[in-house]
Amino acid sequence: MEKSSSEVVKAKNTAVAVQPIMETELDTNLYVTNVKATQEYILLESGESIADKKESDWTPLKADSTGKYEFTHLKRNPSYVLYTRLAETATYTAGTPTASAVIKTPAYNDAGTME
Repeated sequence: MEKSSSEVVKAKNTAVAVQPIMETELDTNLYVTNVKATQEYILLESGESIADKKESDWTPLKADSTGKYEFTHLKRNPSYVLYTRLAETATYTAGTPTASAVIKTPAYNDAGTME
């Protein structure tokens, strides 16, 4: 048993979170295609350390009607990693983070000219 931040003794969550699957769209958008309501997420640029993040940086994602969540207005060209973990509950601590594959936003998406 471990203590959570609210000092209530909770069992350690040993279950494994579902690994996020990400896709690119446009040059500054990423989609998560398998959002789970029981998980929390944090998106990091390559080179950022998850160890430097606070508990308050973790957030649930709300999927749209197609089951996806969209990150918008990201930087062009860097690589990103999305971490997820099972959210803390009344009886269990938050789970161990699981990382997605590294995904890179395109440098530039030329949609062509309009005539």
